[in-house]
Amino acid sequence: MKFQQRIAAVEDELVKDLEDKKQLIGELLGVDALHVESKNLRESLHVANDKVVASERRVAELGSEVDQCVGELREQRGDIKSYKIDISMLEELVRDLKMLLEGKQACMEEAQADALTARVEIARLSEENQRFQWEVVDVADMNQRLAADRAWLVTQGQGLFLEESPCYDPTTEAWMTKATLALGAADHSLLSCLENSPNFPVADLEALTAIVDPTTPGP
Repeated sequence: MKFQQRIAAVEDELVKDLEDKKQLIGELLGVDALHVESKNLRESLHVANDKVVASERRVAELGSEVDQCVGELREQRGDIKSYKIDISMLEELVRDLKMLLEGKQACMEEAQADALTARVEIARLSEENQRFQWEVVDVADMNQRLAADRAWLVTQGQGLFLEESPCYDPTTEAWMTKATLALGAADHSLLSCLENSPNFPVADLEALTAIVDPTTPGP
């Protein structure tokens, strides 16, 4: 509006100047020529005024667009703040997960160490089991030999001479002597293993103990 008022004031001044010029031109060239020039100037002023009005409308539209952009920027600023809060929460969550993973890694390393210890223990127990199996085989073989020797001792207890026994075997006699000496030096653990063996009767163990006991009188 101020711009239009200014244009109107300028227009009035121009009209006034034109009137003065009209008077001057009327004096020089005539009133008709001055009237035509004044009309052209008025038309030019109207065109300029229309352009000014259109410019003001465009300025108003641009102002509205600027206000809209400012509102969108404010919303985006709020979204950015929300994103920053979410990022902070995610960073904290990542730190917690990292600490948890470190704890899990420590537990895994401890479990791996325990597993290694367990494998070593299993290998040791496997070797010990294999040794026990060999001992069981040896004890089973010994059991068979002792059964033959027991038969020989029973025969000898019946008053037969050694050479007259059907179970007499010089090799067995020599082995029995070595076995007797070995069993005499055996510790309690071996006798316990023999006692707990399902393939070795308790009666045979008692007879064997009586055989290797030097305090037991002969038949």
